[in-house]
Amino acid sequence: MIKKISTQALLPFLIIILGAVLLECTVFNLRFWTTVGLPSPHPISISFPEDEDDNAHIVRNIGVPVRTVQLAPSFAHNIRSTRAYIEFHDENSVTTRHVYLINGYAPSHHILIGAYGNVRRITVTIPNEHTSLEGIELNRPLPFRFQWPRALMLAALASILYAFKKYKLGRYFASEKAWQRQALELAIVVLFAGATLFVTAMTVNFGWIPGSDEHRGRFPVSSEHPVTQVNGMVDSVLAGRLHLAAQPHESLLRASEPFSPHYRYANNVIALNDHVFFPGSGRYYSYFGITQVLTVHVPYRLVTGRYITPSASAMLFMVAAIFGIYFLWKELARRFLPNLPYSLFLPSLVMALFGSNLMIQILTIGQYQLAASSALAFASWGVFFMLRSTRDETKPSSMFICFGAVCLALAVGCRPTALIHSLMVPVVLWPVFRPRQLLLAREDRPARKRLLRQFCALAIPYAVIGLALMWYNWARFGSIFEFGINYHMAPENVGVATEIGTLNLLRRSYDGLFTFLFGRFWIGPHFPFVGATITSSYFFGHLARSPGIGVFALPVSWFLGTAWFMRRKENAKKAMPLMVAMITIGLIIAVGAALASGVLGSYNIDFLWLFVLASLLCLGMLYENAKAYGQAVATAVKRAGICAIGLSCLVLFGWAFNEGVLFFANPAVLRYIQDIFMII
Repeated sequence: MIKKISTQALLPFLIIILGAVLLECTVFNLRFWTTVGLPSPHPISISFPEDEDDNAHIVRNIGVPVRTVQLAPSFAHNIRSTRAYIEFHDENSVTTRHVYLINGYAPSHHILIGAYGNVRRITVTIPNEHTSLEGIELNRPLPFRFQWPRALMLAALASILYAFKKYKLGRYFASEKAWQRQALELAIVVLFAGATLFVTAMTVNFGWIPGSDEHRGRFPVSSEHPVTQVNGMVDSVLAGRLHLAAQPHESLLRASEPFSPHYRYANNVIALNDHVFFPGSGRYYSYFGITQVLTVHVPYRLVTGRYITPSASAMLFMVAAIFGIYFLWKELARRFLPNLPYSLFLPSLVMALFGSNLMIQILTIGQYQLAASSALAFASWGVFFMLRSTRDETKPSSMFICFGAVCLALAVGCRPTALIHSLMVPVVLWPVFRPRQLLLAREDRPARKRLLRQFCALAIPYAVIGLALMWYNWARFGSIFEFGINYHMAPENVGVATEIGTLNLLRRSYDGLFTFLFGRFWIGPHFPFVGATITSSYFFGHLARSPGIGVFALPVSWFLGTAWFMRRKENAKKAMPLMVAMITIGLIIAVGAALASGVLGSYNIDFLWLFVLASLLCLGMLYENAKAYGQAVATAVKRAGICAIGLSCLVLFGWAFNEGVLFFANPAVLRYIQDIFMII
């Protein structure tokens, strides 16, 4: 009987798997079936190359229909991709196709063209002197490619939908049992973290991709020599020095304007890019934070004798940040949204995870992403511990206050702008400690002791870590507030670039803030379907500008506007100070990023999570207040919120896999994923 029930239960899932395999063999390989049995061109005359164009390779006298062109490129070692132009003369016209040939990804060399009738001539041009073409083959059938990840995703999706309907799994989303809810939340968080780490690992080493001809990693690991500034800082710490081991070139030591890129270029000044050079000592330093070096890299070096790569370290902090965002959102919902239905809490949790913008880090993960992810990890945990300390308003927890202060102070050592996150501390603690002043009568000595203990739990971590960071800055640059940004050997130094006058600084602040808040996105027919845009500007005083999506391009952020109409509601009054603090801090960080480094889309990781969490609080309060107008109104608000969350997550997911960024980071990964999402 048990065997019969098991067989009956497994049978639908086996049918689903077979259906996914059948789709993979037919529909998803339709390109293969349509190119089987194509006529072979005869005769063929090929010239390599032609006199008038060294990059042009011509196939003449074809005279038959041509559907595919198979190229055999030869790349120089450091070439990852190159353009190619295929021009074909068919019976109707002359058409040119623009394609990319990717080093190490063979399917990109096999191209399907849309010629009509007999083709007379084909010209292949590769405008890259470091890439040559060794051969051309026409009408070779496209390879049959069984993409098991695609089949697995289809089978998993169909199985989940079937199980939800058959076994009524949706009831667990409305379960009142704490352990079931906890398990479901952890499953969502672990799934998000696992997907992020998987794509990160695949990006770092594209040798994992089926169809790749080569196996190589982007970030080599060495047991003897550091390969990044961060690991160079490890050697400096272990050697008891603050400067890096690299020695500045004599031309840099003699330079009168070492931080001007125009001066360096005109006078042939040799300098290490992206390092910090302090003329007072004539040494190189690093502007990357010391916190992640002391907490992860130095212990790893001492224990294993090897360097941990910044990409691996960034992955650890990404996981820590993901769990920090999860516990922070859960605490916010517990505190300010006690009547939030679980069916809205879970989608909001997914939105909070995507709103961390950690997925944008997965494509070019390294020492830059290490700074951002570590700062977010410490900041999110710090705010959570502060909120957690005041869960019992009559007895604030000194332990959690201390944990929060330590995390928020360490965040400054990861990224100086994280100091602004500490503005949330008085907003969180003051409503709890203000009524306690009434207890501080002279005869109430235990109350004074508790308050003193809580004050010390807050002040001592800030004082110890803050003084250590100030000494670190003073010992390197003679200023307790200088982290090295004004001595940065970047393509454009901040100190040089900001000498443009007060009005121009205000203009740049406005332009950067407007772009960070209202940057647009586009929707395309190919993976990742959604992409960020580079917003044009009439002001050309920026240090840099890269693709980005504004905060208010996300539909979920539109709920922030409802805060004004709910400001007098009882539940909104309690949350309003924290929400205002989040928005204010986000705006300050956005302006600071625009002034210091320009409009870089990846810098949204520093403040987007604050806007998203505030938006989710507004959504939850709007739902609770809508119930006063009837359940139908509340249900409409909930459905609108879920739709806004879904679209916002889709936009952020597409931005994370932005075609331009992903192609720059690893073209083989982009092409492989695009092939998976291609139907025919």
